[in-house]
Amino acid sequence: MKSLNTYINEGLADWGDDNTLNKKLSKQTSKSAIKKEITDWVVNNADGRIYKNKLKFNFDTNPITIDYDGDIELNWKVESLTNGLFQWGNVSKTFSCSGTKITSLKGAPKKCVDFYCSGTDIESLEGC
Repeated sequence: MKSLNTYINEGLADWGDDNTLNKKLSKQTSKSAIKKEITDWVVNNADGRIYKNKLKFNFDTNPITIDYDGDIELNWKVESLTNGLFQWGNVSKTFSCSGTKITSLKGAPKKCVDFYCSGTDIESLEGC
């Protein structure tokens, strides 16, 4: 059985350079399924409690942009800041990826109060 992430990525590969990605995305896969996949990734890869109702989804961007009203602290197992389906937008408080296995800041928040990334394997500031 394919994961939703695999299914979406295979579908995206078929669309090429079409600028109407979000319209096709909504036809191929429901927004609620995509929101669940992203929410599950955030909940499973963050330390501390994530309040699902504080995640705000913007489907008008590519990739989807997620804002969060609170702190985000990613756990040590994380190898990237997102699962590839989204990018962080505004995090209203602290965003921390300290002590993780990340090598890139791709998908990093556009805005947050404090940003911590010490003790990582970051090789580039690309995406910052």
